[in-house]
Amino acid sequence: MKRLFLALLAVVAAVFGYRAARRALASEPTQITWMIDGMCEGFAATRMNPIMVGLATDWFDEALGADRELVRAGAAHLFFEQRGDGGQGFPYSVGWRTEQGPTVDESGDEKTADMQLVFEFFRREGEAERLVWRARVEAQLRKRDGDWRFFRTRTETLEGRMLR
Repeated sequence: MKRLFLALLAVVAAVFGYRAARRALASEPTQITWMIDGMCEGFAATRMNPIMVGLATDWFDEALGADRELVRAGAAHLFFEQRGDGGQGFPYSVGWRTEQGPTVDESGDEKTADMQLVFEFFRREGEAERLVWRARVEAQLRKRDGDWRFFRTRTETLEGRMLR
């Protein structure tokens, strides 16, 4: 029994070690991509933490006048208002794309990056999905405490309207 426990402990340690090494050795653009993907997955799963992790404590969107607390309140409202939806679960999902990856600057005390993204929010209606909001985001990111976070953004609606 003791050997089985030690073998199981070794497997768990190896998995965590592999994940830590993979994360530490990933390029800066890859780390940014993982952070944004995590935010999108968290939104679709109605999990607040992955969304908030991607926003610096002093994040601000200059066009929307939104800060971190407004995002938290808005997402919580949307999650509670829309969850359930006739037994189908949360009806929204979000995807993103960029024409060019982030431009990373490592010259200062703090690593920074600039990038332009397009986010697309979809609402599930039966078997189909309908685009409800497409927005272009000019983003400035900073790496703090080993993690990339959005610091400043400027959001422009391209199609549809923002979720409320």
